[in-house]
Amino acid sequence: MILKYGIRDFSRNLGFNIFVIIQITLVFITCVFTSSSVSQNLKYYNAFADILDGEGYCASPYINKLHRIIPSTEIKDNKRFSDYGDYFENVVAVHQIIATGENGSENPYPQKTFAYDGCLIYDYKPIMDNGEWLSDVKSESNLLHAVISPNHYGLKVGDIIKQEFSTSQDSICLDVKIVGMMKDGAKLFGATSDNDKISTVGGTTNKLTAEMLFSNYYSDIAGKPAFVYNLDELEQYEISYITEQKMLIPFRDNLTEISQAEEALDNFTIGAIPFSQIKKNTLSEIRKQIIILISIIVGLFMLTIVSIISFTAISTHKKLKDYGILYICGGRWKQCAFINFIVIAVDLILSSFLTCFVIQAMKLIGLLNNTVVMFTLNESLICLGVSIIIILVSLIMPIIIIGKTQPREIIKSNE
Repeated sequence: MILKYGIRDFSRNLGFNIFVIIQITLVFITCVFTSSSVSQNLKYYNAFADILDGEGYCASPYINKLHRIIPSTEIKDNKRFSDYGDYFENVVAVHQIIATGENGSENPYPQKTFAYDGCLIYDYKPIMDNGEWLSDVKSESNLLHAVISPNHYGLKVGDIIKQEFSTSQDSICLDVKIVGMMKDGAKLFGATSDNDKISTVGGTTNKLTAEMLFSNYYSDIAGKPAFVYNLDELEQYEISYITEQKMLIPFRDNLTEISQAEEALDNFTIGAIPFSQIKKNTLSEIRKQIIILISIIVGLFMLTIVSIISFTAISTHKKLKDYGILYICGGRWKQCAFINFIVIAVDLILSSFLTCFVIQAMKLIGLLNNTVVMFTLNESLICLGVSIIIILVSLIMPIIIIGKTQPREIIKSNE
């Protein structure tokens, strides 16, 4: 009986309930956007968290020092830094390879190549349209795997193309299997050169964050699609590549000769900034973002709470006579307070559906193309927490009003 009356009460006050549903939907959407934004920024930081917690610098290589084709045997195990092996280890860098058509002919699939290894493969995954990321693919003999961005060549996941690559000796022709397709605009480490964002060693630090180490890659703007390869697979065939863009250069553990390491770093890099500054900037930016977005959430949430409390107080007072009738018909007096619970529960359910619909609609019409909005477990738990608070608040006034009123008084006052 309580459930039936609650649903009927919802339909009788449809206008106000629509107003509440819109307010709750705005709170839910803001919560989803906030959580997604923070999660995405943490994603960029977490990709390098272990590295950034230590000592080292982010820098770009001198073009005349490291920006050249060299055999993989020279590069493997960071041997390109063999002169500075006492200072650095596990350098993270983006590399470029030269791919041509068969027998050195013009490549029918011009591409911007990225050769990744280490944390760039296993600790970071760009937004995928379909297929798999390189960390999920097993190596196959005489076959390279690549993840690409949208292209006008007609290439899709599952296609295999022939490509010729330069090696330390000559060249080698291999099949390349497309295993995944990134979304257009997905962020890649080293997609563009941002040296202007990086200061020099000993100079004034800037606002470089972990997110700024990644750039959106748009195939149309770049003029060709991105091809991301696994560096480990390239090294199996001694394919040559170029070190370019930014590098993360960690110092060896327990290094005491910091000043000598910085001097050595200055010999083959430009625009270096310490890891500690990147970490500080990143966490500071995330905190600022959280404060701004939480302020918006709190404002919307408080407006919704005030509306719900006011309405439930007025509604409960008006319905005391109806509650008296329910009591005469066998309903328990205190259970009448839960009629408002039914109404708010319906509001929350409809708000959840409306939230999902609005987010999907925004994705379909392209309003979220340059953002990452996710509805994962984290977002669901946040919305659930908000829902629980709203339900508890909605019960306060009915319980107080009904608790201070005796059913006999209501019945007598309406005789």
